[in-house]
Amino acid sequence: SYFDASASVKSLYLNHAMRLIHECLKAQVCAIFLIDKYGFLARRAFYGVDFFGAEIEPEWLADERYEIDQSSFVGRTAYIDPDGVSQYGTIQYTHNLEESDQLDCESLNAYKTRLANPVGRAISVPINNRNGTIGVLRILNYYDPNPHIGKVIPPHMSKLNDRDVIWL
Repeated sequence: SYFDASASVKSLYLNHAMRLIHECLKAQVCAIFLIDKYGFLARRAFYGVDFFGAEIEPEWLADERYEIDQSSFVGRTAYIDPDGVSQYGTIQYTHNLEESDQLDCESLNAYKTRLANPVGRAISVPINNRNGTIGVLRILNYYDPNPHIGKVIPPHMSKLNDRDVIWL
């Protein structure tokens, strides 16, 4: 149908954007979550590589979704403080996501198993339009694409920099 084709094309473009972010920021995993009709942040685009540099299929963990609240890293990004003056979410970042108190343990364990690596650096930025936050863009881990190394940079050696946050 027309609607399905349109959704497919949108997904194609979003997945391509995730690949560009992966290349430009050396992010191991990139994902876009958009607010669905039920009010959850549902994953709509994905690009990532495992510890050995093999591409992870976009369908992996396709039902990943988060509530918009302060209980998860992604949800906190889109959360709008009811007492605040802004109708937009806030940028979240950490050098070591596993040490954060904003975790969804089920998703974290799925990522750790699939990536064969701890989850360190995480940056999550709200996707906004003129009416407010409509989604979240999240990246995980630094990845060295050098074919001789081709592995994740450990959290203690992975330093966030302002350029990455600004670029996103």
